[in-house]
Amino acid sequence: NGELIAARYVRADQLLVTHQVASIKIGLLIGTQVGGVGQASQQARNFMVLDKLLQAGVAPLDQPNLRRLFSTTVKIRNYEYTDV
Repeated sequence: NGELIAARYVRADQLLVTHQVASIKIGLLIGTQVGGVGQASQQARNFMVLDKLLQAGVAPLDQPNLRRLFSTTVKIRNYEYTDV
């Protein structure tokens, strides 16, 4: 009895009908709507959200707001595969 594993990850717009999806990566960058909250908001910081680099000072990071990055990988458990 084998187990399906993710060999590579692609963006949703690159997914083909022939791809077998074993897991999904999710990334969220959440921030305050009010600038200047606390000391940490004064430092410009880049964020890497999945495969995309968001640069400090460039939209959407053009305001000095507090932000936090969350990411996770979710295994697709209802995938049906055949043993070969």
